[in-house]
Formats: sequence, structure tokens, C-alpha cells
Amino acid sequence: MIVIKTSLCIFLFFIISIFFNNSFAIDLKSDNVIFNEVGYKFDKNKNRSVLYADYNLIFENKSKYDDLQIKVTDYQCMYKTGDESISLKSGDKYYESLRDNNGFFNGCSGIDKFITWEAISYKNGEKYKSCYFRMKTYLPYFVWQTVVETGDITFTDLLHPIGGSCNLGITATCDGSICLNTSVNSNTSYNPSNIVITIKDDNTWEPPRIISPSSNSTVENNYITISGKGRNQDGNLPGLKTSFNAYYYEVQSTGDDDNWEGQLWIQCGITGTVSIFGINNTDVTFNGPPCGATITSMQDGQTISAGKYNLSGRVNSDTADDARRMQVQITGYNSDGTIYTPTKSYTPNVDTGTGEWRLDGLEAFCSIQYKASVSGYSSESQATHQSFLPEISGKEEVKYSVQNCPPEITSPKTNSTVENNYITISGKGRNQDGNLPSLKTSFNAYYYEVQSTGDGDNWEGQLWMQCGITGTVSIFGINNTDVTFNGPPCGATITSMQDGQTISAGKYNLSGRVNSDTADDARRMQVQITGYNSDGTIYTPTKSYTPNVDTGTGEWRLDGLEAFCFIQYKASVSGYSSESQATHQSFLPEKSGKEEVKYSVQNCPVKITNPKKDEMVSSTTQDTQNILIEGQASNGSTVDVSYKYNDFESPSYSVSSDSNNWSYEVQGVPVGFITISAVGRNTSDEPIQNNKDEVIIFSSKVFSVKTRNDSVFTEFYGTSMPTIDVNEGSLMSDVEISIDGFECSENAESDENGNWTYEYKHYAKRGEYIFKFKENSDSHLYKGRDYKKFKCIGSDLGMNCINEN
Repeated sequence: MIVIKTSLCIFLFFIISIFFNNSFAIDLKSDNVIFNEVGYKFDKNKNRSVLYADYNLIFENKSKYDDLQIKVTDYQCMYKTGDESISLKSGDKYYESLRDNNGFFNGCSGIDKFITWEAISYKNGEKYKSCYFRMKTYLPYFVWQTVVETGDITFTDLLHPIGGSCNLGITATCDGSICLNTSVNSNTSYNPSNIVITIKDDNTWEPPRIISPSSNSTVENNYITISGKGRNQDGNLPGLKTSFNAYYYEVQSTGDDDNWEGQLWIQCGITGTVSIFGINNTDVTFNGPPCGATITSMQDGQTISAGKYNLSGRVNSDTADDARRMQVQITGYNSDGTIYTPTKSYTPNVDTGTGEWRLDGLEAFCSIQYKASVSGYSSESQATHQSFLPEISGKEEVKYSVQNCPPEITSPKTNSTVENNYITISGKGRNQDGNLPSLKTSFNAYYYEVQSTGDGDNWEGQLWMQCGITGTVSIFGINNTDVTFNGPPCGATITSMQDGQTISAGKYNLSGRVNSDTADDARRMQVQITGYNSDGTIYTPTKSYTPNVDTGTGEWRLDGLEAFCFIQYKASVSGYSSESQATHQSFLPEKSGKEEVKYSVQNCPVKITNPKKDEMVSSTTQDTQNILIEGQASNGSTVDVSYKYNDFESPSYSVSSDSNNWSYEVQGVPVGFITISAVGRNTSDEPIQNNKDEVIIFSSKVFSVKTRNDSVFTEFYGTSMPTIDVNEGSLMSDVEISIDGFECSENAESDENGNWTYEYKHYAKRGEYIFKFKENSDSHLYKGRDYKKFKCIGSDLGMNCINEN
């Protein structure tokens, strides 16, 4: 009985508890109902009673490097569960607003309210560790409790197990109190509960990172250095990849701890990203260098000194090859604006590693103004982005000028000796008034104007200086401009022929130098030439010539001289100079060339010049002909001429060479292949060894056509090339005969003497006929000659034929 009463009391207490816990579920008129000190609210904007509590939840990823993903896996009695999936990078926080449900009609009055999440950490993009946890508000007795649990810690969890283990480090505070796996009294105010949950994994490895360039920066040139720190987890240095090409770049250690560097090329005018291969969140986005080329070493409007100078600057392009194709254009202008040097393009040296170019060895001339510009290469797509980048340092075009130079004489040099009388004085610079200077000398009273060479402020003046003296030239009105030098050595010399030289027979020239007191004296110089036989006797007596003298250059020339075989010559020159100059002459360097030279002419080998090798000689219709043979040989020598025909060899015919030429007409030469020989003999009538010549010719009759009448019949015959079949060679010859209006033709063969006869005779009583005769040969050397045409008219007495060509 006691047991029954006790049970009844417990049952009544349970009913009463349920009644009181749900008593606020009816339509009440007050705004809020507080039960058991838990702030559940009544929302009178709705037409029904809604009991709930709000929570301000903060998730914080306290992992040192890894990303974190938080997903909702389960919930109960919640109006607001927040985002189903949350991603946090290392150090990030996420703010959520949650609301639970304690409504009677939702079956949630007095029931556990919870949300379960799964947190997963990602190491280098791969799933590393995870943790199941939940935030729960529940009523164990008379006071609502809140807890963040990583396991099933209350008896009510038996109905809703958490679903997994926790391998991450978690902390939780509820309104400032630690509530991780420890229940705390729920918030009794009308304000939301503040719950902070931190999550981290145990990965303390520091991944590599890029230090330079920094994000959103702009690099200066194409070839850049990527600096960074740290190693991959396997201890190796990392690799780099980019968004602007498909290459993979290795890095090298700097030798300073785990610092490293890598080099790569980035096109100009683009924005790109560099990241560490296989490591997330290492992207660095920056701008490539501005496109184009500029000059940095020269300021616009700058004045420089005359002489050598350099230009340099910067260049950025799409590729290294484009950068190397950049051009520098330079134009020079005179002070009056006229062009001094036309625009010239240069290809400078380009260091693609630094983005710098350099052009060395340029020449700046006094008083000249220059304009220099540069041009590079870049694509249109990069030019579109270019406007958003900072300007490239330097200028694409600069104008600069060269200082005026005081006039000075640059040539001849002091103490030098000029080569000829008519000399050029060279100099540079202008007077202070901008005009060209004048010259004066110590050896005459004249003033000499100079002329611009067109090359900056360079100028030239010409004057005559006597031979064999020392003199001074200076700039009129300008002190300390004297240049003292020696005039040319006096006299004339031969420079084109060396003493003892051997020349070929034929036309030749002599030339040399001449210096004198005046131009007239120079023009009166003489050249004497004497010819000698090999035995020393005179061949041509001494003859004087007056050569052509160029007083401007001090050179003389004698053209059209004739040199004969085996003759020795002596040539000498004579000029004019005064005694005073001759006195000083000994102190001057010797003149170039010789005043007298001896030279000889080579022996002329025997040579047959006519007829030529393989030439066809024809002059008659007879069986033999006379052939003129001509050639060359040493003057005064004898030549034995002969010919050979088949087995026949003619006697030798001796002829003498006159002026290196000889000739002989051989009589009665037959038709056929003829070998002509010429053998030289010296003045002692002895054969000269290996001094002979030989040619093979073809002796032939002329091509002819004749007619003869036999009663009323007409017969054609004539001469042509002979038909030959001998050891020396063979040749087949015939005459092709055709009649206009008839398609067929006939051939008449030529015999060994070059005679032919057409075997058929012709008769015509009336009509007109055109006969054509063509000479044929099977030799590529000896072609048939022009055809013959005969017009024949028939009559009762036979045909009458006339040669029409």
C-alpha cells in the first residue's frame, strides 16, 4: 500500500510538472512568460504562441595553417540552424545567429534542443582530421542547461547519439563560462546567449610562402625574382607555378636559412598570379612591368660634350626575343635645323635579365643637336591593360645638344711630313660668332678659307706648300693653334714599278709621285725610258715623256707604253726644285718609290693565234687552199711552221718574229683535218725547249651549188664539207634538196674531197620551181652553212635555173 501511494504521488508530480511546463502554451495576453528562470519569449507578432531562445555563436579556426570546414549533420527543436556549411581559413572567425524551439505544438516543450556539426581540417587541400560536436540546451530537472559536447554525456543523448569521435582540439564558452562537455545554466535574460567555439588541429608545420613581390605591386622588368621562405613538408624546396604560362619553376636556396629565390619571365602590361605548387593560399597577384622602351641615361634638353658617348634605358616586352628586337633611332641636326646625319636605326645590347639596354660608341659632334627615340614590341591585349599601370621610367624620345668646340687643326700633326705639295688642312670647331675660321701660314702671305665637310663642325682647307721646307699653319685670330710640319721631299719617283720587276709583254703604265716648288715645276717633270736586248745592245733608244701630273695629289701617270718580249727596260724620272729646298731636303724622310728602275719583259712563248683551234677554214671550191697562219713569239726569234694531214707532214717554213708577231701563208692545204705546228728557235737558231704550239683545224671547201644541162635535163652538183673517216676523226656530210610545194626531200652525199652530185636529173617544159639546198653534218663542231635557193623555169629546152641568194 505504501508503495502504491508513493507511485501515485510521483505520477501526480509528473503530471503537475508537465502542466506547469506547458502552461504558457495557451493564449496569454502578457508579452513574456518566465518559467524556471529560462528566458523563453512570446512573439505576439504571430497569431500563435512561439517559445524560443536566441544564440550568438562564433566559430574560430585556431589551426596554425590549415583550412576548416564545418557542416551541420543533425539538429532538433531549432528554428534557426545557421549555414549548413562554413569554410574558415587559419585565423578566421564566423558569426552565426541561432534560435531554438520550445513550442508545445511542435513537440519541443521541455525536449532537448541541439545542433550537431562535423568539423574537418584540410592540410594542403587534403582532408586531415575531423571532429563531431554539438551545442545542446536541455532540461535535466528544473533548470535549463547548455553544453557543447564532443560525445554523448547525458542520458537523453541515447536517443540522438552524436555520430562520431573528435580528433581536433576544441574549446567552448557559453556566456563566458567554459561549457565544453560541461553543462552550465542557460541564459535567463532576454538577450541571446553568447557562445564561442574554437577549433584547431595539431599541424604545426609552416608551409612555404612567397615574400616578394607583394600582392598588387608592379614589377619593374620582365625577368623577375620571386623570393620566398620555407620548405615542403618533405623538406625539399618548393616549386612555383603561374597563371600566365604553363611552366613549372624550380627555386634555389639563397644560403640564408630556408630563404629561396626563383626567376621567371612575365609579359609586360598584364596582371598575373604566382603561387607555390601544391600549397593552397599562397597566391600572389601582381602586375607585370609597363610595356615599351625608354631612354634613362639622357635627359630631354641635356647638353653633352663632343666625343664618344653612350645611351641606355629600359625595355619591357612580351618575350625576350621581342625585347632584343628593340630599336634606337638617332637623327643629327645642324644649328639651322637642317639634317646633319639622317636618321639611323641601331639595335642595342639588351640584358633581358635586368630589362636594361645599352648602346655604346656613339659619336657626338660639336654644335650638333640630336634626337633619339626608342621603339619596342608588345601585343594589343597588353596595351589595353597598360593604361592601369604606372608609367615606365625614362622617356621614349629625348633631344640633346653638343657643346660648341673652339676651332683647332687636327691634321697634319705637329712635326709630321706631308706627302705632296697640295695638302689638306683638317680641323673642327667654329669661331665664337659661329662662323668657320680662316688659316694663315708662315711660308706665304695668303689667308685661306675653309669649307665645312658637312660632318658637324669639321672643316677642310687646301693650300700649296713648297717641297723641302718646314712651315707653320695656324688659325687666324686664335692663339696657340700653330701646327709646324715639314713639306714633302723634293723630286719625282716611280712607285708603280719595282726595280728588277718582270712584266708581261703588251701595254703597260708607269706612275709615281712628284713634289716641287710650284705646280708648273711639277708639270714639267720628265720620264726617260730605254730598251735593251738580252745581250745589252740597245733595242729602243732613250725616249723622254711628259706624263700627266695631278698637282692635287702629287701623282703622275704615263699610260699606253708598249713592252716587247724578252726586252729589258730602264726608266728614270727628273723633277725641279730650288737649291734652298735641296739644302733642307737631307733632314726629311726619303721619298716613296725610286728615281730609276730597271725591269724586264717575259719571254713570249710561241703561240698560234690564227686560225683558232677547231676552226673551219674554207675559201675555195678547189681541192686545196692557201691558209694564212699567224701567231706570237719573242721579238727576233725564229718560228718553224708546218702542218700534218693524215700521214703526210709538210716541210717546215721558217719565219721571223717582228714586234712579237709572226705570220706565214701555207700553200696548197688539202681538205680534211689539219694539224698546224709552230716551234720557236732562239737567236742562235736553236730550238727552245717546250716553246711550241699546235692547233687542229678543219680545211673545207665552200658550200656551193651549180647547175648543168644535159640536153633538156638539168643536173645539180657542187661542193660542201667533205665526208671523212680517218684516225684523226670522222665526219659525215650531205646536201639536203627540197622543192617548194613537195613534202619530200632527197639527200646527196659529199665525197672525201667535198664534192657532191644529185643523182637525179630534172626536166620541166613549163612552170616555175623553187629548189632549196641545205648543208648537213653529224658534227657538233661543224654545223651546216646557210642554205642555197634556186628558182628554175621550165621551157622546151629544159629548165633555166637562177641562184637567188
